[in-house]
Amino acid sequence: MKECEVSLLGKVISDKKVNFYGIRNAMTLAWGNPRELQIKEITWNFFQFIFKDKTGLDKVKLGTPWLYDRYLLNIHPWKPGLESDSPIFNESNMWVQVWNIPLHWISKDVGRKIGHALGGILDILIPENGSKEGQYMGLKVKINITKPLLREKWIKLGSKTIWVELRYENLPYVCYYCGVLGHNDKTCIHREQDVRSGNLRSDQFGT
Repeated sequence: MKECEVSLLGKVISDKKVNFYGIRNAMTLAWGNPRELQIKEITWNFFQFIFKDKTGLDKVKLGTPWLYDRYLLNIHPWKPGLESDSPIFNESNMWVQVWNIPLHWISKDVGRKIGHALGGILDILIPENGSKEGQYMGLKVKINITKPLLREKWIKLGSKTIWVELRYENLPYVCYYCGVLGHNDKTCIHREQDVRSGNLRSDQFGT
């Protein structure tokens, strides 16, 4: 029980089984070779990461989201009874760039409002110099990964409603047809259903 209290449970969001040794080696390296890190495979794509102390655990939590082989590794602190199908694994932290905001509206207050509209705000980053494409706002948000990722959203600011574009940083594998993480268009159930019904749409999420 004591070692569980300094552990994280991680679920790889993929319809393919991942290799235990692959994820052990990749995450140990990505996390800076934490001292005495133990990794246990619990069930299909579900792992326990046991740290020597809370310092190493907190460092990994702070760095979310994490990817393995471009699939999302959705991690949450261990709790008694937490399993791979627990509702908490339907949510994950992600960094989103919000574009098309008028300069005078770029602020942490507006960032919090947009973040809550997306599912929950965790952190806000306003780049000082923008980018060569213009000014944007970075939000670390909690989103429901069982639903299609939003690419755009209408947001009410003051007396106006504006359209904002959403760009995800370090985007995991996402189905270009339905917009949900963890599979591709070739294995997409929604696409298969639309093919059978004769209602096949063009890819909605790029190529």
